[in-house]
Formats: sequence, C-alpha cells, structure tokens
Amino acid sequence: MDKQAMLESWDEFNKTNTWFAGIQNAFDGLTPQQAAWKPDAGGAGAKGARHSIWQVLNHICYWREVVAKRSVTKQQPAEEEIARMNWEEPTEPTESAWRQSRERLTRSQRLIRDVIESGALTYEKFKYVIPHDAYHVGQAMYVRALQGMKPIE
Repeated sequence: MDKQAMLESWDEFNKTNTWFAGIQNAFDGLTPQQAAWKPDAGGAGAKGARHSIWQVLNHICYWREVVAKRSVTKQQPAEEEIARMNWEEPTEPTESAWRQSRERLTRSQRLIRDVIESGALTYEKFKYVIPHDAYHVGQAMYVRALQGMKPIE
C-alpha cells in the first residue's frame, strides 16, 4: 500500500462511518459520567469491572502515540509506562477532562497522519493501527449499548 492509500484509509476511518461507526462518532455525545462508567465483569470467576469508554479512548490514544514515537525514534516504551498508561483512568470525570481526552484523540489522528506523510510509519506497522482502533471502537460501542444508548449507524 502506498503512502496516498494509507492516508486515504486513515482519513476515512477517522472521519466517516463506513462498515462501522467512525472513531470520532463513538466518543461524541457522551457525558463525562457516561464515558467513565464501567460495566460489571459478570460471569463465573470474573473479578472487578470492565474498561470504561474513557479508558478505551485513552488506550487508543496512548498506542497511537507509541506507534508514532516508535516510527521516528525506534524506542519502545518502558514497562512501567505501559502499565501506567495502557488503560489510564480519568483523573476526575469532569467536562473539561473529557473534552481534553477527546482533543487528545484528534491530536493522535494528526500525529499518525504526520508520520505517514513523513514516511516514518511504513505499511508494515500501519496495517495494525486501524484494526486495533476498530476493535476498541467496538468495545466503546458495546459499553454505550450497555448504558441504553442507541447504536451509531
């Protein structure tokens, strides 16, 4: 896949509903409380709660940032950083904090686009980014459904 095709795929994934909800749409229209809500794990032997929509958003952003940084510096994040940032909890469920997290998503979209344009992010690494993000958009949509929200078509 050439650079132009990668950019087109990336832009389409981020801006439109295709076979699934566009990534931005999965996180729009939520209150901070809805975004921070965690479903119970349920089931035999399950412990704790599942991830919130907010944690899913933070996870997507974090790994986009890692991919972009690795593309340029070839450095892996430290295990301690991964443990802290991988499913980062919101510090407080306020409108301001939720807006900042959604703005981080927008910045991460531009960041990936920039490393594609620069040639630093090759198709060999890029080919995993959209499926990763799409999987987690599905998680966010499921948590929305568990809260009684209508699906985004």
